[in-house]
Amino acid sequence: MVYKKGKNMLSDQHCEVCRKDSKPVTEQELAVFLQEHPQWQCLQDAGVNKLRREYQFDDYAQG
Repeated sequence: MVYKKGKNMLSDQHCEVCRKDSKPVTEQELAVFLQEHPQWQCLQDAGVNKLRREYQFDDYAQG
């Protein structure tokens, strides 16, 4: 999936399995995504970019 500013709503997207030959997102695509979705963050893990978002709930049952 190529992410274009203002064109994609996460709720309209579908997950796809990544394959070894999948093209990684560009730094520009990542920057646009993070700008439009500030609740997400990008972390490096062994040289691999990973997206992360934390959710907080008042109690365990609510989550």
